Amino acid sequence: MTVERESVHDIAARLEAAFNASDAVALASLYSDTAVLMPPNEPMVRGRTEIQAWFERALVRPRSVRIVPIETIAEADRAFQVGTFTTAVSSSRKEDAPVPAKYLLVLKNYGGEWKIEYDIWSLDQPSPG
Repeated sequence: MTVERESVHDIAARLEAAFNASDAVALASLYSDTAVLMPPNEPMVRGRTEIQAWFERALVRPRSVRIVPIETIAEADRAFQVGTFTTAVSSSRKEDAPVPAKYLLVLKNYGGEWKIEYDIWSLDQPSPG
């Protein structure tokens, strides 16, 4: 694994650490100024400031996340990463059981620092039937 690919691969660990610390500022710092966050069943969130505000609202309930990258590819100043994650909410309610999910990140290198440009994920829940 090249140094460049390692630093891109490391983005998952940085996301996981910031999320588990409930640190919306640290999470937002991983995104570019013009990034687009695409949460499931919600409108797109555009720009680092709005992404930080989104995370501030999303991190209200205590939870933890485990992110597992599957593939990371970096070419010149662009990269992508796909993987899976699970999130666990601190609650004893059965409906809060961890749900597996998948994600795709598109990143851009800004002077040696990789920033997330696009972040989209979906939950592996059965379709309402």
